[in-house]
Amino acid sequence: MEFRKTEAFDAGVGAVNANDPQKLYPLLERTVEKLHTENEVLTSEEMEVFATKFGLSEGEAGTIVRLCTFVFSKALEVQATEEDLALGLKEVGVAEQHCLAFGTAWKRKREEVLRRIKKKGFGAPASLESVDWRVHLQVKGSDPSVEQICPKAVLDLHLLDQSRDEEKKKALTFELDRKDLEKLYNNFEEIQSQLDALS
Repeated sequence: MEFRKTEAFDAGVGAVNANDPQKLYPLLERTVEKLHTENEVLTSEEMEVFATKFGLSEGEAGTIVRLCTFVFSKALEVQATEEDLALGLKEVGVAEQHCLAFGTAWKRKREEVLRRIKKKGFGAPASLESVDWRVHLQVKGSDPSVEQICPKAVLDLHLLDQSRDEEKKKALTFELDRKDLEKLYNNFEEIQSQLDALS
């Protein structure tokens, strides 16, 4: 597993190496648990307590939390093993005991996080669950002898929002005339042909 060294990354490595890995360990596990959730790793009050406990400035505490979040996000992205993670960190200058602490935290929480992440929908905040449709016939014109029938399709899309920890259902309703339906159909045909070309 490779990490790209930057000035901010090096500052984070230095801040981590300067602290006892056993004391940092609860933060490491908590960081893994909070991956891809809406909650911060530490609340502002917890960040103050963390900084005080370790004798850090607020900036240094933030640097450590950001490095931990980045490291575990990267490990999740490549689905690294604990050994790959520890080796990758060692190559960029993280002290050996700290590498072991990162690897152990990742090993203990990895499967739980992967299970939670796999349940979530990615790529869009909502996914299509079902479609209902009906046709409305509208009669227009003031003169009964020149009445014109205008059919309209009404589509009800039932969506499942998985962007939050709890799932929420939404409904979207819209009306299409013949011209809109033909345009929608042609767009679907184009999408289908592009998907066929990729498979």
